[in-house]
Amino acid sequence: MIERLQAVYAIEAEIRGSSAERRLTTRGTRSAPLMEALRTRLTAMVGQLFSQSKLAEAINYALNHWDGLTLFLRDGRVKVDSNTVERSMRPIAMGRRNSLFSGSEGGAES
Repeated sequence: MIERLQAVYAIEAEIRGSSAERRLTTRGTRSAPLMEALRTRLTAMVGQLFSQSKLAEAINYALNHWDGLTLFLRDGRVKVDSNTVERSMRPIAMGRRNSLFSGSEGGAES
């Protein structure tokens, strides 16, 4: 599974900076079969696992959110992950956490 995802990210690295139309075409021909093979493998695996195991829960979560996970295959403007957005939000969350107890003198000292 990791190798399939690595292959998808390698394809994304190749088409980075291309037009949305070219990314969509490349994803349709190269990434879509990899993602479909991944979905098939996950579906087969979840049937073999104890239904309440953590791995089965994780696989079911991925399968239940499959449309969102594969949105990049249907829209060339969408990136394969949200890392850029998460990195841009990190300073806000860190600032909020760092100033959590600064409302009092003792909290500010801590």
